[in-house]
Order: sequence, then structure tokens, then C-alpha cells
Amino acid sequence: MINLSLPEGVHSSFSDLSHTTDVLFESEKHITQDYDPKRLQEFCSGRYCAHQCLDRLDTRKPILKTKEGVPIWPKAVTGSISHSTKLSGAIASSTKTIGGIGLDIETIGRISPDMWAILYTNNEIDLLKRTAMPEVDFLSTLIFSMKEAFYKMQFPISGLFMDFQDCEITLLNEKCHIQPLLSLCSPLTDPAQYDIGYLRLETEVITYVLLRPLEEIRIS
Repeated sequence: MINLSLPEGVHSSFSDLSHTTDVLFESEKHITQDYDPKRLQEFCSGRYCAHQCLDRLDTRKPILKTKEGVPIWPKAVTGSISHSTKLSGAIASSTKTIGGIGLDIETIGRISPDMWAILYTNNEIDLLKRTAMPEVDFLSTLIFSMKEAFYKMQFPISGLFMDFQDCEITLLNEKCHIQPLLSLCSPLTDPAQYDIGYLRLETEVITYVLLRPLEEIRIS
């Protein structure tokens, strides 16, 4: 059982990658017609988790996708879906509770040092260089995953494609902080509005970024 420290009203579900098209709505099955077996398994397992979240929100509807591949959640629902090589998952909430969600799941140790210059800022690379093995494998995966979660949270709001070096991750007392390094639209301009967390498993890391409700941000 995987339990994230999420606010009340925010629901998560996780599963292995064993699910088939039996878990899909007919309109979702139509999306998968040209998928290879691996991609189909990932899609089905992710949608299974997402449906579990929607059930807890009393909203049992298909989740289609945009031309960019972004899931289209039911009206008044925000959510995110992810998978790694072993695990799939989803987080969803009413938009009255959360303004945006980004979820990412990564297998630890798949990012080699020769990729750091592409993925990380100079400050992030300095942090990794000061970290001893094998902890550097976890930390490099965590930073990458946190960036992915942030991008997935912000894109439905901003419509902006971000590079990996367009935000910077810092850690203090095992807590993550995200600083965008480019201009973003309101309400994404203030990192204090983000609720950031992660869960370290034996071989995977789960990261998430939640944005405070848009109505609450506009009032504050």
C-alpha cells in the first residue's frame, strides 16, 4: 500500500503495470488502437489508477487526451497520471480543493552523470557532485522527477513547454523547493503556492506538486 501525505480531498491510487483494456471506457480504447503492447499496458494501468481516483470523487467518466498527450479530466477535476518501469499512479482532486496537480514516478538510478549538463542547472550539478554514492543516484532521480512533476502541473495552466533548466530544485532538511527560472503566468509566479512532496520506495521515487486552489490564490 502506497500512501502519500496529501491534503484532505486529494486522492491517489497506485498499481503495477498489469492492467488491460478491460479497465477502459470505449472512448479510451479508441485512443489506444495504434499503441504497441508496452505503451498499451502503461496507458491501461495509468487510466485504471485515474479511474480509482475519480470513483472517490463520485465522477466516473472517461479520461481522453489532448493532441499534446495531456489527459483531459472531467469538468471541475484536476489530476495527473504517471508511470515508471514498474509502477503506475494517479492523483486527482476537485478544482475547488486544488488548482493543479503534477505527478511523476521514476525508477531510481537511470540518470547517468553524462546527462547532468542537459537536465540540471549549475547549482543542481554542484549539489550532486557533493553527494556520495549511492545516494547520488537517488538525488539525481529525485531532482529530475520533481522537475517533471512541476512541468506537468503548470502546463495545463500556462500552456508553456519548459526545458529542464527552466526551473531549479533545492533541498533543505529533506524538503524540496522549486524556483521557476523563467516568467510564468499567474498563479504560477509564487513558489509559496506549491505543495511539494515525495515518497522514496525501494526502487522508485514518487514526486508530486500541488497548486493551491485558484480562488484562494486570487483572494490572498
